[in-house]
Amino acid sequence: MALLLQIETDIVAAMRAKSEQELSTLRLMKTSLKNREIELRAAGKELTDEEAMKTLKTQVKQLKDAQSEYAAAGRADLAAQATTEIALVQKYLPEELSDEAIRGIISEVIAATATPSIATCMGPVMARTAGRADGARVRTLLEQLLA
Repeated sequence: MALLLQIETDIVAAMRAKSEQELSTLRLMKTSLKNREIELRAAGKELTDEEAMKTLKTQVKQLKDAQSEYAAAGRADLAAQATTEIALVQKYLPEELSDEAIRGIISEVIAATATPSIATCMGPVMARTAGRADGARVRTLLEQLLA
């Protein structure tokens, strides 16, 4: 919930600064979090910071997809706008782990697994990274270390 309060505070600051791009992105983030809160409330749960992080990560993925689509369509202006939005949303997410840190976690999981394979190692590695690493990146590094 602290994340939602921080975003609301930043919306007020963006309004005062008359920063339209930032204000638009912050409002989009707030709306996304409020929608998730409504979904969870219907299921009898509360919006936690962990759930908020998952929601914002989903939003980053959507923006990255949109950015690549804009670039493929030759719309550099919209691609640049998406890049700016991605940077703003990522300010609210925890810093991603480096490749070396992920390799260390993968090595520990491989050592602890009787028959290491992608299927047996991916789950424990993702649990240890706790959302601080992209699944595709983890899979690529895991494939490299198992090869």
